[in-house]
Formats: sequence, structure tokens, C-alpha cells
Amino acid sequence: MVAKAVSTGIPKIQASFLMTCIGIGSLIGRSTHGFVIDLAHIPPVPAYIFHLYLAGIMLTLTMVAKSFAVFGVMVGFFGYAIGVYWPMAFVCLKHSLGDELLSPALGWICFTVGVTGLFSPPIGGWIFDVTANYNFSMLAGGLCYFLAGSIVLIQYLVNKCLHR
Repeated sequence: MVAKAVSTGIPKIQASFLMTCIGIGSLIGRSTHGFVIDLAHIPPVPAYIFHLYLAGIMLTLTMVAKSFAVFGVMVGFFGYAIGVYWPMAFVCLKHSLGDELLSPALGWICFTVGVTGLFSPPIGGWIFDVTANYNFSMLAGGLCYFLAGSIVLIQYLVNKCLHR
């Protein structure tokens, strides 16, 4: 994110503060999501899906950001979405799979997070090397969030139809 901001002409010092904006957004998301979901009586899986899509939208929209203020707002909402969806992943696993399959599912989710953490930076860097533009890396990341949200949405709708 910092390199993308610097490539649009934002000074390095300001661009480095964008990581702090992500952290602040994540902190707010982690500390408020339970209260908001309980107060509004939002089921955890739809809230999880919404925040996956929100993260994808914010990451994709960074392609059009040109100023520090716009970047700050976008990455703040991106951090908020991450702060909500990551802790809710475990709640959604239990809700979707039940107690019996929770342990293997936690192993698989930790494995996939590790794999994505290992391969995402080199793939994003390769996309930048090929295109000489960070926009395609941001688009690829946003599309991955959309794909994840769509997979969970399909699974949620199928489970809902089967349990009627």
C-alpha cells in the first residue's frame, strides 16, 4: 500500500502513515464488531460476507486514489473490514460446520492463511514487475476478496436452502 501511494506522488512519510491508518481501522473493527452485530441482530455469516466484500471494494478503489486523504479513508475502511472479518472467521466456521468439524477447519484456515501470506507478496510483486503499475496488484487483491466473499455467500445460501 505504501509503495502504491508513493507511486502516485504521495511523500514517503505520509505514505508510511497509511499502514497506521490500516492498524487504527483494524483496531476499531476488532473492538466494535461484536457490539454492533449483537445490537443490530446481524447474523455472523452475512456480516462476514459483507466485510469481505468491503475489503475487496476498498482495496480495488485504491486504484483511483490520488491524494493522501482519499488513501487514508480507503485504507482505514480496509483496516476496519479486516478487523471485523478475521475474528469472525472462527465464529462463522463454528456456525457453518458445527463442533465436530471445527478443529480440522481451523487447521485448514490457518494453513490457507499461511499459504496466502507466503505467496501473495511475490505474486503481487510479479504483477507489478510485469505491468510496472500497482493498480493491477490492487485489482488482483480485491478480486481475491470478492472471490472469497462469493464462495462463503454460495455456501451460506446452500446451507440456508438445505436447512429450511
